[in-house]
Amino acid sequence: MMTYSQEVETLLKEGKIPENLLQLIIKSVEVYNPVVKVPGYNTFDSGVKKLLHPELLRADFVGYNFSVDKLRKWVHPEQDGCQHIPGSALYSIVKKRYIGNCLSFDMLLAIMRRGRPFYDEYFGENYVLAWKSIFVDNDGLVGVPSLCGSHDGYREIFSLGVEWLHQKFNSHMPVYYFSEI
Repeated sequence: MMTYSQEVETLLKEGKIPENLLQLIIKSVEVYNPVVKVPGYNTFDSGVKKLLHPELLRADFVGYNFSVDKLRKWVHPEQDGCQHIPGSALYSIVKKRYIGNCLSFDMLLAIMRRGRPFYDEYFGENYVLAWKSIFVDNDGLVGVPSLCGSHDGYREIFSLGVEWLHQKFNSHMPVYYFSEI
């Protein structure tokens, strides 16, 4: 019995699938593949004074893969609906319960490289926060790197940013953590 990819390859060799249709098939399969490849360790810009959890980041980084299927989402009860929780209060909980299993900045970059369709499939309009890479900037503010995929009514937004802990976090800013590492 042939696998799906073997069947597609056979049909392509026989000239039964045009090349442009094959590229569409490949792109659609890539969106639903939950494995994300992290090719190398990325550093922050000069605005970062200190990482709060450098021990959680891979110093001997060679590259690795992770699957977003293994991510779980937790929302604090005070974030439900239209409510908000101060970022510092949320961080206190994350630090105690989840920090070792959260995402890092290099993982956000790898997710971003997969593109907006991938992001929409797995995260919708939620922010993805890199709690392992929480930092203090040169002005003494504490921030957590974020990846946002949303729209503001006029345009699609898909960008890296920073969520500052002195701000309030809503239900679109859940804690994503790995159920197993």
